[in-house]
Order: sequence, then structure tokens, then C-alpha cells
Amino acid sequence: MTAPTRTCIACGRKAEKNRLIRLVARDGRVCLDTRGTLPGRGAYVCAGGGCLERLARDRRGRLHRAFRGPVEPGDLVAAAEAQPAPRH
Repeated sequence: MTAPTRTCIACGRKAEKNRLIRLVARDGRVCLDTRGTLPGRGAYVCAGGGCLERLARDRRGRLHRAFRGPVEPGDLVAAAEAQPAPRH
């Protein structure tokens, strides 16, 4: 059985769900969902390649589009660095 595929909202690359980092909007802020169990709309970004950095300085509204409303990115890069790398 093949793993589900998701698309990175920063670069558009498609990858297996377990190779990406899931983001969730909670109370108007974006947070990491390392376990993939938080409720709500999720969006995915590549674990490497600068995609989180790209989102942190995004001017094109990618987070707004992905979560269908205004959200604050917070410090996604620092939060991701504090978490273990996704499973491969």
C-alpha cells in the first residue's frame, strides 16, 4: 500500500505525508503538528530546503490561502528546529 501524498505549500513539491511537516492554524496562529493529530485544517511543508523560512517571510499569502483566512506564522523556523526530524 502506498503512503498518502501531500503538496508543500511553499515550493509545490509533492511528497509522502510522513516526509513533510504538518502545520495547523490554532487561535489565529500557525503551529507545528508533529504527531499529525491536532484538529483543524492542516497544510504541509518540506522538512528541509528552506520551505519554512520561505513561509516565514512570505508576501504571497500562501498561509492565508492554505488556512482560508488570516493567520500569524509565529516563529515556525525556531519551532521546527526544536522538533525531531520527520520519519522517513
